[in-house]
Amino acid sequence: MPKIILIDGNSLAYRAFYALPDTMKTTTGITTNAIYGFTAMLLKVLDEKPDFVAISFDRPEPTFRHKEYKEYKATRQKAPPTLGEQFPYVKEVAEAFDIPIYEIAGYEADDVIGTLAKEAELQGYEVEILTGDLDPLQLVNKNIKVLTTRKGITDTMLYSEKEVEERYGIKPEQLIDFKALKGDSSDNIPGVPKVGDKTATQLLQQYGTLDNIFKNVDKITKKALKENIKNNVDLAELSKRLATIVTNVPIEIDFSKCERGEINWPKVLAMFEKFEFDRLVKKYSRGIEEYDTEAVIEKKREEISKLNFICIKTDKQFNDLIETLKQAKQFAFDLETTGLDPITAEIVGISFSTETKSAFYLPLRLAPSAVEGHEGALEKLRAIFTSDKLKIGHNIKYDIEVLKSAGIEVAGPLFDTMVAAYLLDPTSGKYALKKLGKQFLGREMIKLVELIGKEAEYDNFADVPIDIATDYACSDAEVTFGLYEIFKLALKAQKLDKLFYEVEMPLVEVLVEMESNGISIDTKLLAKMSKEIDAELKDLERNIFAIAGEVFNINSPKQLANILFNKLQLPIIKRTKTGASTNVEVLEELAAQKFEIAEKLMDYRQLTKLKSTYVDVLPTLINPKTGRIHTSFNQTITATGRLSSSNPNLQNIPARGEWGKHIRAAFIPEKKDWVLLAADYSQIELRILAHMSRDPQLIKAFKEEKDIHQATA
Repeated sequence: MPKIILIDGNSLAYRAFYALPDTMKTTTGITTNAIYGFTAMLLKVLDEKPDFVAISFDRPEPTFRHKEYKEYKATRQKAPPTLGEQFPYVKEVAEAFDIPIYEIAGYEADDVIGTLAKEAELQGYEVEILTGDLDPLQLVNKNIKVLTTRKGITDTMLYSEKEVEERYGIKPEQLIDFKALKGDSSDNIPGVPKVGDKTATQLLQQYGTLDNIFKNVDKITKKALKENIKNNVDLAELSKRLATIVTNVPIEIDFSKCERGEINWPKVLAMFEKFEFDRLVKKYSRGIEEYDTEAVIEKKREEISKLNFICIKTDKQFNDLIETLKQAKQFAFDLETTGLDPITAEIVGISFSTETKSAFYLPLRLAPSAVEGHEGALEKLRAIFTSDKLKIGHNIKYDIEVLKSAGIEVAGPLFDTMVAAYLLDPTSGKYALKKLGKQFLGREMIKLVELIGKEAEYDNFADVPIDIATDYACSDAEVTFGLYEIFKLALKAQKLDKLFYEVEMPLVEVLVEMESNGISIDTKLLAKMSKEIDAELKDLERNIFAIAGEVFNINSPKQLANILFNKLQLPIIKRTKTGASTNVEVLEELAAQKFEIAEKLMDYRQLTKLKSTYVDVLPTLINPKTGRIHTSFNQTITATGRLSSSNPNLQNIPARGEWGKHIRAAFIPEKKDWVLLAADYSQIELRILAHMSRDPQLIKAFKEEKDIHQATA
């Protein structure tokens, strides 16, 4: 799994400030103890080579907690001026290291980090939170760990579920209720009066949750404790809301901006010099040439120069390449293109490798005159790509689709090193060519972000000088060939070769055809549907406002809660940190109790989601070149082996209800007398389980077409 480190900037700066003397100053009078300590901790984190890093800071505005409870954090001593003045500089440090900063008014850094952590977990990341306090321990689970500072800035403790339970005697998810009961003096969270750590722990060990304690309060044998809890239910619930880290902060998340590249040492050293961190300047300036972006590329090219990489520039070289490929039993290839969309991307060049430590790069924008440019070069390669030789690639599906768009149909057999790496370790999540090249071959490859993009010199691969482009492209093909030689043996050793060659590789060809063909949609039908939904939404609004007796913002949870539970006095089903919940489960329960407004609200939300997610969005995803929608099917995402679909997710098109059927009707076959067929293998995993286990009850249930869950209950 790729690893992301999320940093609580405020808490680390506080720790650093109190761990180091505030006599640390620049000659211009800037106090630097917090800045220096923070920088030292950041360098330690980056030494671990995480895949992604992000940082969050508190904002000066009051949070929703302050608005609900004016005494929140009121007992805290005001931060010394010498600490406050360092925070802008601490942010400069993060920016110098190219670490994106996430912050939003009304929420604390913990809330932002909680939101980032949960989203990263959903996307398959291993998450580590670096913080100076213990509040984020409530987020700990099998995928999220918390690294806290204990003494100073170097003594740290890593908390997984095991360490949390060893320290507190309860599970991480119970820590919120723990604070609800005992309070938190550092944040001035009141808790239940006279309930301390020991009592709170015992109650949670016995009853599990705060709600369960309330339900079983009469079973508590200590009379004073029982009455105390009964009399302070509201206070406990308030404390719980204050203690709960929000994990759905409305903030735009783009983890691609958090990915780590090489450190821009000239920029970092300039920052060190500004704050007069002489020791750090001395320690790292020796390596400035090594770490300068251009120097990084040159250093990697020095290693590459030991390999036999050839740029095809003449007619003879091109003809020799054709002959080499004809004589080879297999070859690895990789395309350099102008973009990520295989249908619109143009080919800049193609690299080939038929053996380790050797590769060729054919720059099609500078193709030999004898082959008459781009199309002529591709035409001469057509016989190679359509031959029965083994073609090896990394994410070969993309390259085949680009060639298909250019008029070249690649024939099998195929070997995809990315799919092979996935089969050999389906839970890793780390299948990028550069990572695998380093892991299995020890190669430090040039990264694309070092060549093109925001921090690089070039905007497009077509702009990269031909000698650098040759080294980059040849490395891709040569490393792919090297991985092939390793993975083909590993697949056989682990008895995965049959699955790989007979299932996964033929599937690549099927997916290429599916993705390239795309699917047509009836834009007129969707436009008509959008207007019909608008009209129905207006009717629903009128009905809802009539029942409510006033006009309000239906999409505002706060205003809706006020209407439902204050004005209409509907029963409160569930409370959250910000008050009575109005989520879908609550509305379903209220609808089951025959409250008409709840039914109308559910219809309103469903229609709003259908309109914004599908009806209005699908037409914008039509590829201008083909007039169709083209999804990407992913073979290496899910650990279970299932395919996933993205850009757009066509596996998630609604099927239920009248509107779901209407949306599906917008997907139309290519010809009028054709039909689209949907097929689903029901409960495939359980059927495999029945086959492998030979369980008679399971087999009987399937044969008799019974409800499998009832049959095995």
